[in-house]
Amino acid sequence: MNALFYAREILTKYGISAAGLSSEALRVAVVARLPRSDDRKQFNAMADKCLTRDDLTNLAARTLKAFEKRRTPLRPPPLGEDDSDLGGKDDDTTESQAPYTVR
Repeated sequence: MNALFYAREILTKYGISAAGLSSEALRVAVVARLPRSDDRKQFNAMADKCLTRDDLTNLAARTLKAFEKRRTPLRPPPLGEDDSDLGGKDDDTTESQAPYTVR
């Protein structure tokens, strides 16, 4: 299997779409998932040495995979503003699911 394809597959597992992100956005997405400040600093130092976007993609995937192997929990991904569980939709469904009706 192609190493870059495998790296993108790993990133997708963590909710990061490497194909649609710039190098800087990819770095920010990975840093946002790292649990400690030292981990973030070390990743950024290593990312500064990457000469190509492919190198950065591979580094990002290896970093996230290492945390999985160590069984170190990552930070959850940031919530998007357009999540389907937000908004007035819940208010409408709770009224229709009432166990009784008022007359």
